[in-house]
Amino acid sequence: MVEVFIGLLLDDAVVQVKLYNEKRSDLEEQQHHLNIGLRKIHETVEQVEELQCSLSIKRNELEDKNNLANAKLKQMVRRLLCLHIVSVVYIVAYKTRCIQ
Repeated sequence: MVEVFIGLLLDDAVVQVKLYNEKRSDLEEQQHHLNIGLRKIHETVEQVEELQCSLSIKRNELEDKNNLANAKLKQMVRRLLCLHIVSVVYIVAYKTRCIQ
């Protein structure tokens, strides 16, 4: 009877060890997948930080180029206005001479 009880305990112990090893293996596999996912998240964070830095630089460059373009456009408009005024003055002067 004692030997049967000891045999049952040993069988139970073997089952418990097997179950423990299976659960441990499952947990290790889950941990491995989580570590891979975490590594990918860290890599993505680094990429986002690099892209934000690059975007900031590009945004500043764009702002500088927009400012230069606006200044050039204002200069062109001023020159066109001056040319228009000069042409109007010449036309008026010419017509004034023709009338007199």
